[in-house]
Parts: sequence; structure tokens; C-alpha cells
Amino acid sequence: MSSFRIILLLSLIGLILRFPYFFPAVIDWDESTFILMGQNILDGNLPYTEFWDLKPPLTFYSFAFFIFVFGKSILAIRLGGFVFLIATSYILYLIGKQAYNKNIGIISAILCIVFVSLTPSGQATMTEIVTLLPLMLALYILIRFEYSSKTLFLLGVCIASAFLVRLNLAYVAVGIFIFLFFEMRELKFSDFVKNLLIFISGSLFVMLLISLPYLITNQGILLFDSVFRVSLEHTSSRLSISEVFIELINKGFGIQNLFLWGTTLIGVFLLSFKQINKKNKATVKVGVFFISILYSIIASGSSHEHYLIQIIPIMSIISAVAIDYLINSKIKLFILVILFLGLLPFSSIFNEYKTLVDRSMNNQKLEVGPQYEIAQFLEEMNPKKEPIYLMTDHIIYWFMNMKPPSKVTLHPSNIAREYMVKIIKGEKFSSKSELLEILTLKPLFIVKNKDLWYLKDNIELSQILEKNLSKNYTKIKTIEGRNIYKRKSTLVDTKIVL
Repeated sequence: MSSFRIILLLSLIGLILRFPYFFPAVIDWDESTFILMGQNILDGNLPYTEFWDLKPPLTFYSFAFFIFVFGKSILAIRLGGFVFLIATSYILYLIGKQAYNKNIGIISAILCIVFVSLTPSGQATMTEIVTLLPLMLALYILIRFEYSSKTLFLLGVCIASAFLVRLNLAYVAVGIFIFLFFEMRELKFSDFVKNLLIFISGSLFVMLLISLPYLITNQGILLFDSVFRVSLEHTSSRLSISEVFIELINKGFGIQNLFLWGTTLIGVFLLSFKQINKKNKATVKVGVFFISILYSIIASGSSHEHYLIQIIPIMSIISAVAIDYLINSKIKLFILVILFLGLLPFSSIFNEYKTLVDRSMNNQKLEVGPQYEIAQFLEEMNPKKEPIYLMTDHIIYWFMNMKPPSKVTLHPSNIAREYMVKIIKGEKFSSKSELLEILTLKPLFIVKNKDLWYLKDNIELSQILEKNLSKNYTKIKTIEGRNIYKRKSTLVDTKIVL
């Protein structure tokens, strides 16, 4: 099968699995944040200067790229994620083919598309999907090419591009460095040091390119605080490594991943004890990536299930080894196919197709979600585009070509993270001062769910918000659980209630 046909096959599988998810406004609200930050770059601003969020800068440049190339729509953003996933799966095919055989390459590529798409939030364009492309490209370079100055430099470039989308993957850079240290220890000392420095210089090159605009404009501290200082504080305030590991095990062994986990365990056994390709160094390199990616996830301090997307490509390779072995061992193929289909929750995808067909038959727009309805309502009620405050569904800012009322609250839940507010705005600021600053702007509309989960542990903020809504605002509409409040008066002396 030619490369073109393989790409066509992978694209067809990916399109079938992901097409109905091109139209919902929100699958995961983190995606909305990345879209807004990407749009802000296209509007002429550096990340973190006008608006802020807790992700490395290449995340936002990637979304700016999607909007610039594919257009300003949710469909365009999901299309960008689709293209990245197909590119990643093709690289995975090349890795499997190079390390083992062509069948393993094809199987691993297909498994990657399927299980990324079935993971919760995996249908959205998440940072995990964006980072997989440079991450798997790094593994391919490591497996495919001999160690040369060009190879090691490109390896450093790829791995830096990956961890500047998801910072936890810096652990993978450390894992690769340790591997190279032992792999090249037989070289002359001068060559040994030179090669390691070239690998490091590739990563530093990417970091310098990202940092240069900030250094030129004397905003280096802002970049450092946003990328490293807040991230370290964020991680230290979350779950321990053991707690994350236990939670991810509980979540990761869901029905949608049972087949992948099962065959991965078989693959690990075969590669470790059956000595399949026992002299194959590629297996060691795959193992280095597997261990370092897995550690980077559990060391992140959070146990969101979509974090597991980062490990799915490596698991797909190991799983493909097991499937290929079982097929060649005269295990009937149809048994594997039945097991595969029976363990996958395709019903959710069928339901999305049903919704899509129903809307099409009723001559309704394919774009679906209360966010579109709220945006239309607010545009009709707010022709002058006075400030609004979205405490949920912040993608509505993008639909309305409007901006959030403050730098930190681009992602609504950031207002409850006081350490973020203090690091980004200064020690004298707090969650309370941030909320008061927003209310002082007297937004014409405030949109919120009845209960905001991110304020449940902050009684003071909740009380200030509710008192001001009660005194200065009137609830005028509810759309699918989202309450829309309108300011009672446009008088300058409307007071903020403490």
C-alpha cells in the first residue's frame, strides 16, 4: 500500500470518527481559551500581554495558525486538530514500519486515531493533540536516523516544540537526554559532549525564538512568570504523584480504553520476555518515551482523563506489536475484530450522527450548542457592545468579536486561583480585587450557571457576586441552564456591594 493510500485510509477513518464533532460549540472549555488566545495573537498581541492563560506560548500560536489557515469558525478549529491527528498517525505508521514491520505501522496508526477520538475531550482540538505531532516526530527522528549533528539538533527542536505546548513533556526531554548520555558514552569524550550540547542547543533554539519578542520589548519577566513560575505553583498546589497515578488508573481503565490497555500489557510482555526483536534498539527508544511520557502525566498534579491522550500513540505501537503477534499465532482475526468492536463505545458517535442528520433534515444549522443561541441573544440586546462578563461559555466572546473584562479571567475559573492573580498582576492583587475590578466596569450582561463549581470553596467571592447580582442586575433569560443577568441601570453611581 502506497503512502498516499495509507494517508487516505487514515483520513477516512479519522473523518468518520470525528466529523459529527466538528459542529458543537464547546466540547471542552479549555479549547475555548486556546481559541481566544490564538485570536488575540492574530489581533497583534503577544501571548500573556493583553490576556493570560496557563499554557506555554506554542499552544496559542498553534491556534492562531488554525484560525489563519482554516478560518474563524469552530469547524476550522476542529479541522486543524483533525489534520494534526492524521499527520501524527502517519508518523506513527512510519515509526512502526521502521522499528518492526509495515503491518504494525498501519495497526498502530489506526489505533491512535480511534482511541484519541474516543477519549473524553479527544474530539476537541486540545493541547494533547497539538503536541503529539512534534512529540512523535522526535521519536521518529530518534529511531530512523543515525546520530549526527543535524539529527540531534532537529531532535532538540521537536522535543522543545512539544513541551512548549504542554510543559509537562519537559520530562521527556530529560528522559531523552539521559538515554543519549548512556547511548553515546562509548564515543570519544569530545564527540560525546559535542553531541549532547547539539541536542540541547536544538531545544534552546526554539526557546530563544519564542523568547525573543519578549526580550526585545523588555517583557522577559512576564514570559518567565507565565510559563514557568505559575506552572510550578500550579503543579505544587495540585495532587501528589501517587494520587494522580491512582486516579488516572481508575479513569484510564474505562470501557473505551480496555482493549488498548489489554493489548498494551500483552505487548509489553512480548517485548520484554518473548524477546521479539531482542536486538532492536527501537524498542528501547519506544520504552524511553513510554516511561517518560507516563511520568510527565502523573507528575503534572492533575488527573484529567484527556491527559492520557499523550500516551496513546506509544501504547498504540506496543498494542500493535501484540495484535500482529496474535494474528500470526493463528489467533482468528475475527475474534480480535469482534472484541475490538464490542469494547468500544461507538454509541456516542452514532448519537452525534443522528443529531446531525436530524438537524439537516429539519433545515437547521449544523452548528449546535447553547453558546450560539446566547451569542445571538446578546448581540441583539447589546448593539453598542458594552462590556459583558461570561463566567461560563467564554467562547461567546469570540462569536461576538468581544473581549473579556480583565486579563486574568479569560478562562472564567482563573478568578478563583489566587496564586495566579498574584503572580500575574502583583502581590497586592487577589481574587476578590479581581472580581471587584470587573464589577466596577458595570458589565451590561453577566452570564453564569446557577452554581459555579470553581467558586464553591470561596464563600467570600460567591457572596460578593450574588449580592451584586441581586442589587444591580435582573435575570432576564435562561438558556439551557445558563442564567443571563442584565444591569438594572446605566447610572455611573451604581454601587458595588461588598
